[in-house]
Amino acid sequence: MNTQFDVNTYWFQRGRHYDQETRLAGDYHRLQESFLLDLMQQGRVPMQRVLELGCGFGRVTKVLAEAFVGARITALDLSPEQLEHARRYCAGCSNIQFEPYDFYSGSPPF
Repeated sequence: MNTQFDVNTYWFQRGRHYDQETRLAGDYHRLQESFLLDLMQQGRVPMQRVLELGCGFGRVTKVLAEAFVGARITALDLSPEQLEHARRYCAGCSNIQFEPYDFYSGSPPF
C-alpha cells in the first residue's frame, strides 16, 4: 500500500465539493476578504496585473476583480470543477482570465 500523500488527488477530490463547504463560513470569509483588501491597498502597489494561484471557486478572485477593476487578473487552479465554478461565480467580471495549472508539475502555466 502506498501511503505517500498525493496533493493533486487531494485537490481534485476536494475541488468537487469545496464551493459547498465554504458557504458555511460566510462571516469568516468576509473578515478574511476585508483583511486582504486592506493589506493590498495599504501597500500602495499598483494592481495592474494580478496572478492568483489556487483560485478555487473564485471567491477571492471576484473580490479582487471588483476592488481593482483596472487590473488584469489571471486565476489558476488545478481542478477543472473549481475553474468551472469560478467562471460561473465571477460571471460579469471581464478582467479575469481563468486557466488550469498544475503547480507541482514544474511546467510553465501558459
